[in-house]
Amino acid sequence: MTITDTEAYTAMRAHHRMLGEELAERADAVSGAVAAGRPHGAAVAGLIAYLAGEVLPHAAAEENSIYPAAVAHADMAGLVGEMIAEHVTLSVLGAGLAALTDGAAAAGQAQQIAGLFAAHAARENDVLLPALLASESVDLAALLERMHGSAGHDQPRDR
Repeated sequence: MTITDTEAYTAMRAHHRMLGEELAERADAVSGAVAAGRPHGAAVAGLIAYLAGEVLPHAAAEENSIYPAAVAHADMAGLVGEMIAEHVTLSVLGAGLAALTDGAAAAGQAQQIAGLFAAHAARENDVLLPALLASESVDLAALLERMHGSAGHDQPRDR
């Protein structure tokens, strides 16, 4: 079944919301364990696994689909460059989180990851995606299909 550009736009925004909620929940699990004086290693591992298994593959799929369309569409090269840099930062922060042994530092870094993703997704949802939707030369539904076909990027998984 073919979807419209508006449906693709809505699906992309919903997927960002789901990714952000899941990431925030995992960051809160790290913070909660630390605040309660419980071991936080399992919560950190869960956040890192979600970041590596869901968020970063999603980011890579964006870089191969909607970002090139955005750069070609309008004066969005600067924004797209910033968004790619944020993807790199998310990856670096995730790798760094794995090495942290101090609970407070781990909780802070977990919240930083969730906050960065939330701000990143908001800019995509509020600036980049509306510009693509408004463009008559962009097929947002095809871009969504391309994202889903990107290596390593499947439909969202249940927890």
